[in-house]
Amino acid sequence: ASDLREQRQRVTELEYLHLHCCRWGVGEGSWLPPGAWAACRGEIAEVGDEPVWLGVDIGGSRAASAVVGVTADLEVVEIHVFQGDEAVLRVTEAVLEIASRRPIAELVYDPWRFQSEALRLEREHGVRGVQFPQSHARMTAASENPHRVIVERKLTHPGDPRFDRHVAAAVAKRTGRG
Repeated sequence: ASDLREQRQRVTELEYLHLHCCRWGVGEGSWLPPGAWAACRGEIAEVGDEPVWLGVDIGGSRAASAVVGVTADLEVVEIHVFQGDEAVLRVTEAVLEIASRRPIAELVYDPWRFQSEALRLEREHGVRGVQFPQSHARMTAASENPHRVIVERKLTHPGDPRFDRHVAAAVAKRTGRG
């Protein structure tokens, strides 16, 4: 018991609740108001050859990796979620599979974990990549527009359960920049 108390003193209460009690988002604000994401669920039209903008996030061994594609009309038409260390390879395969079906306007990615694959996709397959380092300043600005289009119900998504869980788990963390 004393070891547990000692360990608990080394981590914040929030870290303890997250890591030991599996209580995520405690002490932080939910990113979206209740029901905002569910209100955006709707039918997605068959798009055919309409361009798609892809976002890639590589999570690692304990976090999910994902490829999400949105059309110019703000319809979420591609959702691919992967787990584990080999997820980066599966993400690349998913991007190539999408590229075989529709034009990719651009592939936005954090260079920290996906730069070499993004460069290879651009060089070998013509997929235009755009680096988006996930600094506090950039993420603050990047989260404002999706928040607005979701709250204003301008985005439509198909209601994928895996993606819905990830959106529900998103929390707003205050930084020095907002």
